[in-house]
Amino acid sequence: MSITRSETPTLITLLAAILLCSCGPVALSKTAYSSPEDVLNISIEAMQNVKSYHFIEESLKRPSSSLWVEGDFSSPTSERISIVDKEDTTRMVRIDTHRYAQFNGETSYEEVPVQLMDGWMPHTRILNDMRGAKQVSIVGDEQAGGTTMLHVTFTFDGTGNENIAAPADITGSTEAYIHVWIEKSTMLIDHYTVSSNKDGAPAYSVAFSKFNQSVSPPIGQPSTIAPSTPTVQY
Repeated sequence: MSITRSETPTLITLLAAILLCSCGPVALSKTAYSSPEDVLNISIEAMQNVKSYHFIEESLKRPSSSLWVEGDFSSPTSERISIVDKEDTTRMVRIDTHRYAQFNGETSYEEVPVQLMDGWMPHTRILNDMRGAKQVSIVGDEQAGGTTMLHVTFTFDGTGNENIAAPADITGSTEAYIHVWIEKSTMLIDHYTVSSNKDGAPAYSVAFSKFNQSVSPPIGQPSTIAPSTPTVQY
């Protein structure tokens, strides 16, 4: 499958559908929580203070080698993602108010409309979901790689909401089902999964790493930028 400019709307839908650093994060852990909702609020606060991270996002309905997204975030407004579908790769970069895309098979980037990368970074999506969480429940402590994780589940009403974890496919469904694993020592999100009760809706996972570490290579403006063409439609 080759991704072209004219297929960008499909790409956006696909990414939304499937579609994570250490000076060491500040530990908020020892803060006591009084309810499952309080756990989410403490984690939201911790994630809002993150300066950078790496992520990998994979579909749970397709082989991981078939379609996945990998990227980096650097506060406040630098983002970089690679979308891999089989052997095709599309890369996108955001620097402040500028967005650049390198479509598959092209050697240079071009500047694209600002909407193209809005809401794609996984921390933006999951924190929005956590703020609107319903039926929050603590499953319990789980061990992963020697780290104690707090496993929390909740639902999110996607009806009419355009900024949930998978807006293109879950919007209009009754509920999205979300599992979040939060590292107890920092209250940062280690990984999460999203699914839905809507027929054909996506199911995917996002894993974060390298919180507050220097992003390497640094996120910068592409060295080769071609003039934008009018063939891109949104």
